[in-house]
Amino acid sequence: MRRYSRLSNVDLDITYNFYLSSPAWQEKRRNILERDNHTCLFCGTNTATQVHHLSYDNLGNETEFELISVCLILVIKQFMILKIMKRYMTSFKVINLKLNKSLL
Repeated sequence: MRRYSRLSNVDLDITYNFYLSSPAWQEKRRNILERDNHTCLFCGTNTATQVHHLSYDNLGNETEFELISVCLILVIKQFMILKIMKRYMTSFKVINLKLNKSLL
């Protein structure tokens, strides 16, 4: 599998989604959930339903140390945080651009 950092966004989505549907990933996912006793490693209380990559550098060839079990609540929180950060960074870029123009 090609390295993640060299893929375009479209290639990255296709490759990642294809990998997640593969029997190899399904087995690895099942093993990680069993390793962690189906418990979210972040909150320690909720049932883990997802397995997350800590790094995508070795996508398709990741070790068990690059994968963690997490609960759905954490996944939703993470999505919301990323959405807010993206909105904030967009606003920050616009403000920064205005400030830079006013200094000229």
